[in-house]
Amino acid sequence: MKKTIIGIILFVVVTALAVFGVLIYEKNKEETIPDEVNNPEEKINEELLQCLNNELGAHILSEQDDLVEIPLSDIIDTAENIVYYSGYYASNNPDNKYILAVWKNKTYSSDTNKYFEEYFYKNYDVYQTYDISSEGISIYIHNSFNDVNYNEIINRCVEKNMPEVRETMPYGITEKIKDTKEIIVKKSNDDYLGVIEDAETINKIIDIIASGKQYGDVGMCDYHTLELELRSADNEVIDTIKLWSSGNRLMPESISSGCSYYITDDDLREIIEDKTDYRFYGIMHNSAETEDDYIPIYSDNNYTYYLSHLNKDDILIRFTLTNQTMSLEYALQNGYILASQVADEYPDILKRERNN
Repeated sequence: MKKTIIGIILFVVVTALAVFGVLIYEKNKEETIPDEVNNPEEKINEELLQCLNNELGAHILSEQDDLVEIPLSDIIDTAENIVYYSGYYASNNPDNKYILAVWKNKTYSSDTNKYFEEYFYKNYDVYQTYDISSEGISIYIHNSFNDVNYNEIINRCVEKNMPEVRETMPYGITEKIKDTKEIIVKKSNDDYLGVIEDAETINKIIDIIASGKQYGDVGMCDYHTLELELRSADNEVIDTIKLWSSGNRLMPESISSGCSYYITDDDLREIIEDKTDYRFYGIMHNSAETEDDYIPIYSDNNYTYYLSHLNKDDILIRFTLTNQTMSLEYALQNGYILASQVADEYPDILKRERNN
């Protein structure tokens, strides 16, 4: 009960600060937002950038703060592949800061990006990042909570232009999957991730699947990454739901055809993370150099895990659902992810040896 009350208080405080931040940002934005467009001939979405700046500013400001510009030269000497840049910190809370960059020709540059990443990971254990690939936008932010919900920001700043609903999930599918008593979660290559057995969670997943809709002629022939195997009380497979990497594109195997799929409003990856030990993430390796000298950075009852001594500080992990970024060493030592998962999926990066 105490934790619940504390959580409610924190939520109220954060919400209030965000509201104050918006007001302060609106008051100061004409004075503080510079014209950082290096190539005015390249078309950029100025309305979207203004909205993003407003939202990000609100997440770093308190009632007593003003925005202070972070010059691009503080991060990198030259950046010819950046056509727009904005960066700010809070005057009384300088560790609250964000950077927004638009890539030339909407083409991401790893050579430039590594300087933005380094600007944050050299100073903070955890920070957040987000990319809007369709606009060539990259965002980096750090505040006290590292809990910025990018989906909410995108929903407020990016208009949704979905075509009309062409088809809903067939009634026969929604009826038969109601008999599900167990869900086996696995990768498309059959690697086992976990099992979901509690009725409340199963019913939630069934409702999400049943809500799936096809819009217009949507379709994409990329391969699905996950599968949800729906089983009955007799342990018979009712159906297998193919799930794409976005977490909200799916297709029942029993009706799968061509490149079509159904879209849901909910991201099933959130439930998978909540009910299994599996985490959705990516590894970033900012150093091209390697060496054979590996040092132990984490151990459990069964194994000791090793990273390259030369570049261990440059090996970052980014968690897909929270957009939190940190060093892999920090993530392992602070329980953000199981070392066994990373060692299985990135054996060339995280090596392990069985304890004697």
